[in-house]
Amino acid sequence: KKTYYALIVGHPEPHGTITYQIERDPIHRQQMVHTREGGREATTEYQVVEYFDNHALMQLHPITGRTHQLRVHCTAIGHPILGDTTYGTKSPYIQRQALHAYSLSFTYDDNNYTYTAALPDDFQKALTRLRR
Repeated sequence: KKTYYALIVGHPEPHGTITYQIERDPIHRQQMVHTREGGREATTEYQVVEYFDNHALMQLHPITGRTHQLRVHCTAIGHPILGDTTYGTKSPYIQRQALHAYSLSFTYDDNNYTYTAALPDDFQKALTRLRR
């Protein structure tokens, strides 16, 4: 089980499930695109943690593990990840995509393991700026 945090553009619904299929872009082969049919099944559950003026902090839970899944799914619902120049635009708040792998949980040999990583400084600074 994976948990990510993302700063996104706009105000999505407070929670939901994104189920667009994903396939390689036929023109830009380094990118992926969402589609209703023809791609590989992909599911992402999300919930908004905090709303700002024109942005939101979301917690994302990928159910499947497709290439660029979270980035493509956020763009597909009209809320690209802040600073993602491949699927959105540059941002004055952060110099990279504002996506952070927060936790990973799994079971191995009947033992549960969870690993977490605090939000990086540049992500925290972007949050602080958005809260003003």
